This record gives sequence, C-alpha cells and structure tokens, in this order.
Amino acid sequence: MTTTQGTSPNAGSAIDKLDEFTEYCFEFYLLDPDRPSLYPFASDTEICNAVRAHMTDPNPLFPFDGDSVDREAVRDRILADRRLIGCGETNFDKAVAMGMHGIPSRLKNYAQTLEKILK
Repeated sequence: MTTTQGTSPNAGSAIDKLDEFTEYCFEFYLLDPDRPSLYPFASDTEICNAVRAHMTDPNPLFPFDGDSVDREAVRDRILADRRLIGCGETNFDKAVAMGMHGIPSRLKNYAQTLEKILK
C-alpha cells in the first residue's frame, strides 16, 4: 500500500485529526482579515480552545466525526464561553449580534444553566 506524505493508512493520528478539524473550523469561524472565513467571529485562540474542549469532552450522543455537527458544537462552545447562548437562543447571527452590544442580564442566568449542562 502506497501512502502520500501526510496520509496515514490508519486513518490518521489524533494530532492529525485535531489539526484537520481545527483548520476546518478556521475556514468557517476565524476572524482574520488575512484568512477570510465564511462566518468570521472568533479568534484563533477561541477556536483552538473550543476544539480541544470538544474533542476531550464530546457529546456522547454524537461521536466525533469531524463533520458539521462537531463544527457547530465548537461554535456553540465559543458562544457559551462568551455567554451568548443558553436561554434557548440558537440563532447564531442573533447571538453574535447580541454579544456585540453587551450581554443582556437574562442571558447571564441561562449561561449558568448551560454551563451545568455542558459539564
């Protein structure tokens, strides 16, 4: 069996999967004028932290596949860290817009509930 550089016959190491998935999330969420993304709103640090958190503590109902479900879970972790979702607010654009104008006090209470759920 012939492999090319960077390709593993064992479906890749955990580090390879981490790097690939992080890049996938960057393509969607990275806020960097030198690297355009589809929905730019997060720093590379926020994305990396959320990816690590997601890969070390995935949702048991959805095994990690590195797909859009996992990417959206990373997005939700970032928003939860920013305390922008939790009270049933699942609209990404609305949550980000709310965060840009300060976090309403009602969201702070729901953020605490979300933290309990995520733990």
